[in-house]
Amino acid sequence: MKRLCLGVVVAIGLTLPPAQALDGTRSPANVPPVIGIPPGNNPNVDFARHLQRGAADLLAQANPGATAPSLKEQLIGAWALVSCKSELPGASFCANPTGIFIIDASGHYAMVYAARGRPKTSAGRASPAEELKAVVTGAAANFGTWSFNEADKTITFHYDGALFPNPEGMDFKSTVSLSGDELKLDQDVLRRIKK
Repeated sequence: MKRLCLGVVVAIGLTLPPAQALDGTRSPANVPPVIGIPPGNNPNVDFARHLQRGAADLLAQANPGATAPSLKEQLIGAWALVSCKSELPGASFCANPTGIFIIDASGHYAMVYAARGRPKTSAGRASPAEELKAVVTGAAANFGTWSFNEADKTITFHYDGALFPNPEGMDFKSTVSLSGDELKLDQDVLRRIKK
């Protein structure tokens, strides 16, 4: 039934002619509004969104027992760092940052943040201490396990390993909010990486 409903929606959506004005032209200035399709800058995108909502509604009606994924389930995936704020003294990894946060369904995670434009070293790991200091203070990395509390919307990270070993073995709690493909962990903002 689900496939049939979705197929009907897609087939109808693909065969509908584009909206035309009463005089038969297709100028955006004289096309009457189509009832049920929200306004926007791109009628094709608006129509696609309308089809997606319609398909979701049909699927929900065809399977009334289905539930939306929990917040915990929605966290699973790969996230690109958009911005962050660090309170650590001497840390510069949130200045023009790039990074990735990966969280999996088995309860493991990995996070790497780095400031763009960090200075190159003269000899890699064998570089002088001052060069290495600038590289290391411009990066943050840790990995470990995670658990989620749906009631208070917090995620707890247990650090198994970190660039700086001091927090290893410790737990850190962050508040979580998710809006579409944007994830906020305390003051860090991340965007879902799509295939």
